[in-house]
Amino acid sequence: LRLNNPKIVDMEGDVGDTIVMSKAVREAKAAGNNGVVFENVRDGMAASDNKGTSYAVFESSQIKSADPVTYDDAGNVIPLSQRFQPSELDIRRMAPKRTPIEPEAKTITEGLVQGIDIGKENNMPINNKIESHIKNFAFVRGIFESASDRLRRAGFTKLATAIMDYYDQAQRRLGFANKILLPAFDEYSKQSKATKKKIDEEVKRFFAAQENKRDTAEFFDELNPITQKIVTAWQKFGEESGSENQRIGIKVFDKGLQRWRPIGKVEKFWPRVLKPEYQRALMERDKYQKEYNEIVEALMKAGRIQTPEEADIFTSDYQGTGYENDYFSGIESARGQAFPEELYDYSMQVMTDYVSRWAQHSSRIEQFGQKLGENSKTLWDRSRESTRDRRTIDYITAAQERVQGAYPNDPIVKGMATLNIWSSGLQLGNPASSMLNFFGGTTLNAMIGQPGALSSYVSSFAELRNLGSNLKDAREKGIVSRDLMNIVGDHQAVLDSSGLAKAGQKTSDFLLKWSGFTPVEQMVRTQSMIIGKSFLRKTLSSLSKNPNSSFSKQALTWLNRNNIDADKLIVEQGTGPETDKLLRYFANISQGSYTIAQTPIFTDTPIGRFLFKYQKFSTQVMRQSWKNTFEPAWKAVTNKNETLQLPDPTRQLLYRLRLAE
Repeated sequence: LRLNNPKIVDMEGDVGDTIVMSKAVREAKAAGNNGVVFENVRDGMAASDNKGTSYAVFESSQIKSADPVTYDDAGNVIPLSQRFQPSELDIRRMAPKRTPIEPEAKTITEGLVQGIDIGKENNMPINNKIESHIKNFAFVRGIFESASDRLRRAGFTKLATAIMDYYDQAQRRLGFANKILLPAFDEYSKQSKATKKKIDEEVKRFFAAQENKRDTAEFFDELNPITQKIVTAWQKFGEESGSENQRIGIKVFDKGLQRWRPIGKVEKFWPRVLKPEYQRALMERDKYQKEYNEIVEALMKAGRIQTPEEADIFTSDYQGTGYENDYFSGIESARGQAFPEELYDYSMQVMTDYVSRWAQHSSRIEQFGQKLGENSKTLWDRSRESTRDRRTIDYITAAQERVQGAYPNDPIVKGMATLNIWSSGLQLGNPASSMLNFFGGTTLNAMIGQPGALSSYVSSFAELRNLGSNLKDAREKGIVSRDLMNIVGDHQAVLDSSGLAKAGQKTSDFLLKWSGFTPVEQMVRTQSMIIGKSFLRKTLSSLSKNPNSSFSKQALTWLNRNNIDADKLIVEQGTGPETDKLLRYFANISQGSYTIAQTPIFTDTPIGRFLFKYQKFSTQVMRQSWKNTFEPAWKAVTNKNETLQLPDPTRQLLYRLRLAE
């Protein structure tokens, strides 16, 4: 191996993370290095695995046999004086650069060492593939197995984990926004209709003044106290979410600079978007001619254009609320677009829409990476490149479309989505459905399958007496949404383009709320969180007393089976990110998240959402029953018991010491 100018990277005992290694390879090539030396790389997943050194070279001529003796084709020994001739074509005699043939590799790390840039998946055999759909359904699990479960079984562990973490982190960020905004919004919701209308107008007036560089301090004290709280809360959210965007490392494409740059942070942020009717007019001019004419008139009145014909050129760069793959660039670009003030939307609805999209897009970038140009690759791209199986590639693409909420511009599909929205309210928005939801939901909370489930379930009813404080906690953790429509999430894609869908959402929200369905749903999900807290307390107590007890082993097995990190829970001792993730998981696994982390892809497609509207929930119940009841029982009968890893002795000791303090 010849490396006379390598880049040295200390992996500090980590497993060979291919994102880090790929980045190092790219940086080394750009800097003129002829390879990379990865020091202190841990080969396996256990903390005790040996650490070693891995090498990546960029030319085949840098690699030679380590054997002390090398033979030619005739079986004669090649003298050392002839083994290092750069003019020779034979690698045994030091070949020059040739077009490399992609070598076989058993793992991604090995592939990287051989020069194959194949992505983020660690220790994944190349050319993994999912089994056929017919076989999957023949084994019954195809009816209920989630996309993340199926990808994990096929070896796409990183991608499966990223899908689950994406949905969890999007929930977490909604909870983060709730903690800041809900106190003010809750006060607003308790006001009379007349007071709400006044507050609405004051909010519009304030942010219109802020965005158009008028002094807001001169009239701020005159605003309704609730308006002041809403404005202050939003400014705090803008500050905190801006910091979160920069922590994630989100980038935006700057048209002026013609390159990608780190996202900026505005001191007083407002997501500048046009009013919905004008957004629709710019996207479908022929359909919304009246609204488009209003845009033209406003542009001419403001002196932006001189003739109606100039409107096409002026509006050609409109990006709406951002591209699907570059949402934040659209948001930043909109701040520089000079549409007249009266065309912009400064209502409170803009806040709630932005919070939802921000939670989704920032979490998506965090988990899957960001597409920065044609040559940039996300985790989706790298996962597709790691297999040659067409069915698997198509399946990964389908999963990506569901995560990104891709929606075909098809009137039939949009019509079905609109019917879905209306049917949610008309079919569920009644007292009978609310009672069924109460009995069914609370019963499912008793069937999660964790150790000590019955006692946790019984005690949860006593804790529900403090529903107010528990509900507040559930909202701040992202466990409870304000309404069922946001939980199901079947409506978002069509709301921007359909006034009928928007009306359906408002009607359904009203019916679900006043029939009692939404309050019951919130109560049931809060109970799930309480049961999760009870399980966590019992688990931590059992581990502190006897990590080898039957309960400890069962609890750790359950956590491992459901991809919850027991070590992190022990360190956090009831407060922290992994703890909140566990509590969200309890609500999702019993009441459903309606995402491909818990449902098959076919139920989450635009058509599937219509045809399997209520069966979708059933698939989640079947998956949970199989995962935590029937599959473990089957493994026990067939002697295929799950592998259990107890926390290492050091963590046990640290935990006991901290418990004793």
